[in-house]
Amino acid sequence: MSSFIRTIDDLNKLYGIAPYHPDDSDSICLTDELVQQILQETPVHNQREQQVIDFICLHEKLHRKVLYGQIAKENADKIIDKLSDDFGKQYDAWIHLEDIYNRFYLIINGGKWRQ
Repeated sequence: MSSFIRTIDDLNKLYGIAPYHPDDSDSICLTDELVQQILQETPVHNQREQQVIDFICLHEKLHRKVLYGQIAKENADKIIDKLSDDFGKQYDAWIHLEDIYNRFYLIINGGKWRQ
């Protein structure tokens, strides 16, 4: 884990660092306020999408806690893996391939995500 942690509270501070995803970053995390700001640009249309958004919010929060030493990475990974597995069983789909998941991270990454 990196000894220098950047907590991003403005998308402009993240551009140029992209692509960002909590699984791929050991030194960058997002504030709850920035996550909420991005969610305003990511409208939810149904319960399935809401579950994905709830997953993203928790994933981002756990990632931040891991970086700041408030929870062990192994414990955070277990929580995320369980939620992802539960979603997959419920919808027969991968949560990280859901459209709203990709829209969220496209916004964060300035339109460059998984390319």
